[in-house]
Amino acid sequence: MLTALARRPKRRVAAHFRHVRPQALVGIGQTAFVAHFSVAAEFLTTPSSIAATTMGDLYIDRWRGIGFHKPSSWEWVSVLATRRAQAGIQLNSEDMSLAMNESILSEDTHAPFVVAANLKEAVPTPGALSAEVQSLAAMLLMSFEGTLEGVSGDESVESLEEYLDRDLAVLADNYLGFQLLSEPKPIELSQCEAIEYNARYHLEHSGISSPIVVRDRTIYVLHNQPIYSIRMVDYPDNDPPVTYDFDSIIGSIRLL
Repeated sequence: MLTALARRPKRRVAAHFRHVRPQALVGIGQTAFVAHFSVAAEFLTTPSSIAATTMGDLYIDRWRGIGFHKPSSWEWVSVLATRRAQAGIQLNSEDMSLAMNESILSEDTHAPFVVAANLKEAVPTPGALSAEVQSLAAMLLMSFEGTLEGVSGDESVESLEEYLDRDLAVLADNYLGFQLLSEPKPIELSQCEAIEYNARYHLEHSGISSPIVVRDRTIYVLHNQPIYSIRMVDYPDNDPPVTYDFDSIIGSIRLL
């Protein structure tokens, strides 16, 4: 249920982010993309009003050039329903809560465009007060976050590292008990520059009676110009715990 926030303050780049930027990391070619997902090349080039689609466990987004497989036991979740549930998240700042909710419901930036969840192993949400948050499930959400040049009022940044550094400052200021479980580390995802971190925080929501502890594994990937976030959340501190190893999903992601 976590989503990044709009209109972040500018912040100095942390020293541990400074490293030599890889060159020419722009994603895999069309031949490799088609071969990996076993789809016809014509599917990527034939005009269609539907840019993204799911085919069984496969998600293909022709416009963004993204594809991945969800586990067969997982389900695709309504993006609209997810955004409505996210709109109930309560942050430390009331003004930031209002700004985030407006962004989620009215803009494409910082809001998920595809969601998958392990609903078969979901458990009841402790203290649920509304139908939208009655269960806890391991979940993956992909969102368009912006560009290095900035969108939706964001300031421009010089690198993916600086973008993440700024985001972490906002998350730490606005989510109760936010802490990094592992330092952000540069990785390569489908031949694109990316950064991964793990965090923990208490989620406060208008639809639950008390905060829930969330574990958040997030990857930010720079895919040509756009920056996408891949957020994977579970609830190991819940009773009973809700956990998932997301490595198989990450390993299936390809960027065209």
